[in-house]
Amino acid sequence: MASETRPTGAGSGLIAASKTIVSQSTDSPQEARRFDLVWICETCSKPIDNGTGWVHIDYRDINRAEKDLPPEPTGFRVDLGAWMDWKPAHWQVHHKACDPDMDAPDYVIDVDRARTHAKLLGWTAHLMGKTWLDSTDWQELIERQAGAR
Repeated sequence: MASETRPTGAGSGLIAASKTIVSQSTDSPQEARRFDLVWICETCSKPIDNGTGWVHIDYRDINRAEKDLPPEPTGFRVDLGAWMDWKPAHWQVHHKACDPDMDAPDYVIDVDRARTHAKLLGWTAHLMGKTWLDSTDWQELIERQAGAR
């Protein structure tokens, strides 16, 4: 880790404070790969190398989840049973060779395009613009990749 101190507020008439900026530096490509995310195939339970697999979701599952979504609560009335039974559309992770439905109409992200935390964060920002994201388990996928589950 490299750290650098920079003055802030310079030229503004304020007393300059200092802010420590921490950056991650690596010495080699092997060291950089140590921070890569490891995607595990849901079928064979083996790691997925770049170019050999994807994170994907079936649009049919999204449509099903949106159709089955319980109505928003009104006043004090909430149908807890409907909410407890509702299943979000499931993001899947597979090797291309292990994908159980290669002909499915999927939204696909190649694992090499989501190999780092920064790239996965970028995908999250992109997907937040999709109207259907809340009908999926993207949050659970992120939590699994972050090691929270």
